[in-house]
Amino acid sequence: HNKDKRLVYLMSDGAALPLGFSQVVHVLKTRGLIHKTITFGHAFGGDLEAVNIYSALLAASHVARADIAVVLMGPGVVGTGTTFGTTAIEQGVFLNAVLQLGGTAVAIPRLSEKDSRIRHLGMSHHTRTVLSKVVQGKVFVPMPEYFRKLFPKGQKLEELGHKLVWEQTEESYERLFEARLPFSTMGRGLRDDPLFFHGVLASAQFCTRL
Repeated sequence: HNKDKRLVYLMSDGAALPLGFSQVVHVLKTRGLIHKTITFGHAFGGDLEAVNIYSALLAASHVARADIAVVLMGPGVVGTGTTFGTTAIEQGVFLNAVLQLGGTAVAIPRLSEKDSRIRHLGMSHHTRTVLSKVVQGKVFVPMPEYFRKLFPKGQKLEELGHKLVWEQTEESYERLFEARLPFSTMGRGLRDDPLFFHGVLASAQFCTRL
């Protein structure tokens, strides 16, 4: 955590609607690690509330004075097992909004080494679809070096056409165990699916240098 940067969390309505459903947000707010929260769309319960992603981003910048705005749905996700039938597609819409408003767009890749579904192993089809079909400009895509250990051929990530940035995340990953936070993804914890958390850390580390 960089205490010199004000982190604002923007929660969409792509999954759970009440901000209060998130245990992690509650802990981070209590510890002072999140400066403000903003819910938008049909989501509710933030320090501020906005109509859509554009007004939420503007509120983060001009009202909450954010240095970094993290835009994520709350707990859960809606999916149908099809390419576009998932609320995860909203990530592309959000990245486009950041670009259109003149911000620096940084994607958080969804990665996994233990998901039982082939379409989510390595870089998930959710992220690949967003980056190849939805995003209209080039965005930063930080990736952990740990990914290259597991997938030395890289899954042809360069073909996605974005700005890949490789990050060393091993030290940050080990520090997560000291954080005493309820980390999980699809019921898997830090030790169960390390690549998922390395992916999030890669984006976090990159953003601290912006």
